[in-house]
Amino acid sequence: MPEADALDVSTLTSSTYTGLMSDYLITGDRERVETALDRLAILVDEWIAACSGRPAERSLPGPGVTSAEAAG
Repeated sequence: MPEADALDVSTLTSSTYTGLMSDYLITGDRERVETALDRLAILVDEWIAACSGRPAERSLPGPGVTSAEAAG
């Protein structure tokens, strides 16, 4: 991944993670925040895979499907 893209992705990921942790502390909705965090991790994996020319190991589940449901 080019350095400029890596900086953008790391900034976006860090900011999103911070927002999710704030959301959890404010709402206490752990399941929703964990699902969003799982989706964030999958998106980052997909971005890195796309830049490296290899397939992503995981892909996002459909709307309304939790990552745990998709894995099980």
